[in-house]
Amino acid sequence: MRIIINNFGCKLLEAILGSKSKRKGNRNELELAKILTKRFGREFSRSIGSGNRWSQTCLSADQGKVFAGDLVCPAGFKFCIECKAGYDEVSIFSLCQSAKIDQFLQQAVEDALRCGKQPLLCWKQTRQPWIVFVQEEVQSLYQYRYGDWSVLLLEDLLGRGDQFFFAES
Repeated sequence: MRIIINNFGCKLLEAILGSKSKRKGNRNELELAKILTKRFGREFSRSIGSGNRWSQTCLSADQGKVFAGDLVCPAGFKFCIECKAGYDEVSIFSLCQSAKIDQFLQQAVEDALRCGKQPLLCWKQTRQPWIVFVQEEVQSLYQYRYGDWSVLLLEDLLGRGDQFFFAES
């Protein structure tokens, strides 16, 4: 059997299944939520309408605080998480020439301001480990500064104690 899909059919199929990059983003958000849930023993999940700012504009102010960022975090978690997947064209060499990272960080800051938390950008390129950008000086064997941000591997950041991540109750 041979199936022929014209341009309209491709757009319809994409609308039903989501674009390849959107599915990749969703998959990476779920992966990150699982990593954090396992590390802390508390539930992290994808935010409703993650990657779709329109759906979040219909929320009340209180709902907007809970659903800010790409992941819903447990009570007391200090950070608002922005998750990026892919963007493989952005390399260490292009950081000095590209505004893409600055756009990611600006989005993280705006979401964090909306919910009164600290911004945390988690980024995973294809076949690479997770890296994080955090606006706090963090000592790690392999880390560098990007403006006011510490940049390091997620696994190194997760090696810090729970008091780094959670407000005292």
